[in-house]
Amino acid sequence: MKTLIFTISLFCCFSICGQDNGSTFLRVFDLEGKKIAKGKVHSISDTVLTLKLRQIFREVEVKNIGTIKTKRSVGNSVGVGAIGGASLGILIGAVASDEYDFLSSTAQTAGLGIFGTILGAVGGGVTGLSKKSITYPINGDILKWQEFTKAIGN
Repeated sequence: MKTLIFTISLFCCFSICGQDNGSTFLRVFDLEGKKIAKGKVHSISDTVLTLKLRQIFREVEVKNIGTIKTKRSVGNSVGVGAIGGASLGILIGAVASDEYDFLSSTAQTAGLGIFGTILGAVGGGVTGLSKKSITYPINGDILKWQEFTKAIGN
């Protein structure tokens, strides 16, 4: 029974990869360097950038944009890796335990969960550092904004 639940859980994790990755993720900072918006590009006009994050749309005027950075931060990669590693470690520990109760907590399950969390966080950190984030300085300048729109391809 544990093997069946483990297999189903594993296949459910792989099906998450089929989600939409069509548009570019951006982080937008104001003229003072404070993050004011983040999300995937929904639309770009001559004066407004519209981002979408979790079904919420956010419009940012060009005159308020200091810099734009592509990709997500390293902290996001570490968090995703830690959650994935912990989940996988706990699942493997639960399947490998001798207990017949699937929800029982054993030292082996807890240990593999902690080990998975650490290993996932390290893996996420390495992948986060290897991502090449591009920074576009806009500083409210319409000419730099036009260069950005050509570079981003929208």
